[in-house]
Amino acid sequence: MYEEILKITYRIPEGKRTSYGLIAQALGDKIASRAVGEVLARNPRPGRPPFGIPCHRVLYSDGRIGKYAFGEELKRELLREEGVEIVGDKALGEPRVPEELGILKRRSEEQMKVREAALESSSWEIESFNGKILGLDASYKRARLYDYAISVGVLMDSSGEVLDALYTITRVSVPYIPTYLAYRELPAYLCIAKEFIDKADLIAVNGHGLAHPRAGIASHLGYLLDIPTIGVARKLLRGTKAIKIGKRYLSPGYKSKIYPEAIKAVEKADKLTKLLGRLFS
Repeated sequence: MYEEILKITYRIPEGKRTSYGLIAQALGDKIASRAVGEVLARNPRPGRPPFGIPCHRVLYSDGRIGKYAFGEELKRELLREEGVEIVGDKALGEPRVPEELGILKRRSEEQMKVREAALESSSWEIESFNGKILGLDASYKRARLYDYAISVGVLMDSSGEVLDALYTITRVSVPYIPTYLAYRELPAYLCIAKEFIDKADLIAVNGHGLAHPRAGIASHLGYLLDIPTIGVARKLLRGTKAIKIGKRYLSPGYKSKIYPEAIKAVEKADKLTKLLGRLFS
């Protein structure tokens, strides 16, 4: 997704401008506007084509100039040199609408397919769990353009005893976009989960399952691996429901019920990601 945002920006013609929201719309969901801004703030080659990526041609939706790596005044001058009319702190004229890629639209449709399967296979009943639970969590380190994920898997029995653990560090190819967290974290989680696939009876993910407007990362992971999963989140998403136990919000992921024992596995994984984050800082 980083590359797609930069490619859209690269194709903005001289003398034209677009907005963060229109680039997000081209990706398939305007909710990605903030992510577009964050990616362009890390633009590795600000400047004009063919050697630069012209992020100075991306403005706010109301025409305001906005920030630039080399200062707002230089951004304003670059736009004027290219023929963009500016009055005060705003550019005049209609912004260019980028060609639609629809990546997030397709992913949203995929999430709805996962949700349908998760609803059919899960229950909101609260029940004790007596098998082995794999807890998953991730933290992030920021680099020049990409983030790097420190992902941890902790295998525990239902009493909370740690049986095994594994971590991985991976380059993240998708920026954080609200309600699309699965596509940011799934690659690393799949890598860890496959190592424990024959040992774990349940996977508990620090994130949402059916407490998501479509399907959270817990549902998506369970669907892909065909294994019971549960979402154990810190916060409740607006307009959704979950069962609060202690300070955590639990929701069925895939082929699961509400298992309070899952909280310990996620919290142990959470502590280890924080520890590793300090070690690799």
